[in-house]
Amino acid sequence: MRKAFTAAVPALLALALAPLAQATHVPTLPSISGAVFTTVNLNDPNYPNECHNGNPMVNCNQYTAKQFVYLNGGPSHNQLSPDGVYFYAVLDPSGQSNPNDGSPENLSDNFDCYQNREVQITNGEVSAIYSSSAPGPGCPGGAAPHQLAGPLGPFVQLFPYADTTNPGGVYIMAVCYVGPTGTRNLPAPVTPSLCKYDAFKVQVDNTPPTCKLISTTKGPPKSITVAVQDPGAGLESVDYTTTNASVTFPTPLSVGSTVPFYLTATKTDQTQASTLSVVVTDVAGNQTKCDPVLPARRVVHLAGSARKVVSHIAATQTWLQVRNGARPTAEIVVKVNGHFIRLRHLKPHAVRNMPIPASWLNAGTANRIVIRRTKGYGHAVVTIG
Repeated sequence: MRKAFTAAVPALLALALAPLAQATHVPTLPSISGAVFTTVNLNDPNYPNECHNGNPMVNCNQYTAKQFVYLNGGPSHNQLSPDGVYFYAVLDPSGQSNPNDGSPENLSDNFDCYQNREVQITNGEVSAIYSSSAPGPGCPGGAAPHQLAGPLGPFVQLFPYADTTNPGGVYIMAVCYVGPTGTRNLPAPVTPSLCKYDAFKVQVDNTPPTCKLISTTKGPPKSITVAVQDPGAGLESVDYTTTNASVTFPTPLSVGSTVPFYLTATKTDQTQASTLSVVVTDVAGNQTKCDPVLPARRVVHLAGSARKVVSHIAATQTWLQVRNGARPTAEIVVKVNGHFIRLRHLKPHAVRNMPIPASWLNAGTANRIVIRRTKGYGHAVVTIG
């Protein structure tokens, strides 16, 4: 009995000296609070033309093109919390349930992986943008970071991303928590509870811009003025090539502008033909090519009772001049594609200028003019310009 009692004492002492067990909580995912917005890049002086509907400085609702959509709009801090690393993705409207790469509704992973779309959030705002350090099959194009615009902002460009399947042009932006500051790898696919979302629209524009010849100046020097316009998404670029002509325009092109933009091409050598070729692209990627012509003047000499045929007259040659010689001319008949102009009783050295109605002329150079001088002596000169 004594031995048993003695053995129990050290056991009780051991229990008394052992530290009390501490309760340990199972880690939980953070609660994501705050808001995210899309907006245009206020550092771009053209930003008013990039937001089709909404307040471009706060939270645009509809954009004129996909490349104008940026993360982190709003007039003040979004207060996205907690601080840490987040990634963003553009989704189809049904994609909120799975914003991760590989989801059919993820429109951003067609171009790069989430590691190339990570941002650092500090004090509720974007403070840095990351790019993938190891591009490869799992991260196509991974080394090219998205645009981080400043000093106003910061604004992070969401483009590139694929087209939405929504017929109204609706997209969803997801901004999802990855982990604390310094975290660059997802431990597992994120759940929707770790994300904040914002819906936006991009204007659907499948109509190409227009390019129209609107006026011709007979000169000299001869010139034409062309108007290009895209009332949908707006103009992106206007490129032109010329021969024997110089081109002027009133002001530089404002990207996204939906009003007409004018180019005037002036012939350099008035005795030679000139060309102007214009390629117009709108913000949505639609393109139009046009080739208005600055043709050379065509001069026809008529002696006695003569008949001359002039082919390949351009649609831009919309006037003619008749200059009579030193003797009277009873009549000169001009036939333009079957339409008649008659000049009677021309006195010596008389000059007549007259327009050719545009409705008489075919597009391009598929036009034919027949000129006939009757019942007269001497000569006359007809100039087509």
